[in-house]
Amino acid sequence: MRYLLRALPILPFSAAAMAVPPPPPPPEMVDIATKITDTLKPETFDEYASLFADDVKVYDNGDLQANDKAEWLPIAKKMAASWNITLRDSATSWNGVLIADTVSNMLPFNPNVVSDCCFWARSALYKFNDAHRINEVRFLESGGYWGTPEHPH
Repeated sequence: MRYLLRALPILPFSAAAMAVPPPPPPPEMVDIATKITDTLKPETFDEYASLFADDVKVYDNGDLQANDKAEWLPIAKKMAASWNITLRDSATSWNGVLIADTVSNMLPFNPNVVSDCCFWARSALYKFNDAHRINEVRFLESGGYWGTPEHPH
């Protein structure tokens, strides 16, 4: 009981210290969401590929899709060639970024490509290692699209 009484004066200060927001993410993380989505294009694919660690793991709706960079890049290259990805929003931390985007396979007209007019909502959590390379990606996809207060589902 006497130990509890000694700790009581410390408790209010501890709670106040816990209410302080964390420091902002480092500068190299601030624009990472835009860099990820803007470089997943055929013309900038090498820059996109440079963001990943060799040991990256990529999951889609919980299922492992790629066990390393060598497995992921061919999949990502197909995405870059056939998908149009629009960044909706992002949240950045010290070791990762959560991206909400809209994906469609409606590319500019190409008579040699059969295209479906589908859009879907996707979120992606990109985790980074100490060298600031992506070492884990977790995609969550839906069959729907993102709603807004002005245009709810």
